[in-house]
Amino acid sequence: MNSKKLIFIFGLFIFLIFSCRKIIEPIINSNYKIVFTSNREEKYDLYKIDLNTLNIVQLTFDGKSTSAQRAPDNKTIYYNSNGDICRMDLDGTNKINLTNSASFEYEFSISKDGEEIAFVSDRDQTPNELYRTEIYLMNTDDGLPRRISFSKYYSESPDFSSDNNTIAYESFDYDSVRFSIHLYSIIDSSDAVITPKGSSQGFPVFSPDGKYLSYYSWDDHKLYLLNLKTMNRKAIIFGDEQKFSLDGRYLYFLSTGVGGLDVFRYDISNDKTENITHSPGQENAFDFTPDNRKIVTSTYIDNDSLSYSQIFIKNIDSDIIKRLTEDNFNNYKPVIFSN
Repeated sequence: MNSKKLIFIFGLFIFLIFSCRKIIEPIINSNYKIVFTSNREEKYDLYKIDLNTLNIVQLTFDGKSTSAQRAPDNKTIYYNSNGDICRMDLDGTNKINLTNSASFEYEFSISKDGEEIAFVSDRDQTPNELYRTEIYLMNTDDGLPRRISFSKYYSESPDFSSDNNTIAYESFDYDSVRFSIHLYSIIDSSDAVITPKGSSQGFPVFSPDGKYLSYYSWDDHKLYLLNLKTMNRKAIIFGDEQKFSLDGRYLYFLSTGVGGLDVFRYDISNDKTENITHSPGQENAFDFTPDNRKIVTSTYIDNDSLSYSQIFIKNIDSDIIKRLTEDNFNNYKPVIFSN
């Protein structure tokens, strides 16, 4: 065999190894931990799956804990518990009630440096008001919140910018029946509406690189991408529950798919949208690894004519999928920790 053929065969061998790498990549046996909410016997608590062992450990025991979020240190869990916002270590220890009030707190965002938290509360609702919630800002150490929104009806969905200087949120005007998106400056306490007058948008999410803001429009039920430098906006497709990848390359979201709802992702630079789950079930929440190679979903499946939400993990670039929970309970809102 001549040298050219040997070089060709060797090159082909190397190509096949690298082209198959993503396909044969193990889906478990990694250092990732997945925290999720589970509804068992009408009680809600947080649980953790270790992908090295596949063991499931219960983290909370009050029956009222939901909506885990990952802190920037990848070691701390923030969550809702009985109308308060709490935090604990990833192993379930050192539980602290941050808000500890008689009011109802929910929907929160953690600053990228982990030093502040913005949250929704009804603490300033008066007896003659049917419903009022506002956005509050609090240092994660001193627990002294201050109100930053002053809406006509209610404000929700806060999200911190990448530089921690701005909070985006939605506000509802009962008189005009419209939702508008505000940008609140932590630096000078200024507040500005950035969505068109007469339109109705909400659920704002900043990109990690600070270039974009994604939001949902009730006008046409589509997701939009707003360039924060030019203020030009672009409609993508119908979708919600959007999250930017950590590198700012993709926008992940739920949209109409094979089984009802699938997880899609939009490649911002290439203007390309792809379905990455193609699931016969129906996804209701998701998270993904920092390298954009694995996705974890909570998915409704049929079991004896009843629908249960279970946790799955999938390699994004292949069809390899693993079911992580095997029970007749509803398991929701998985969050990946890489610690």
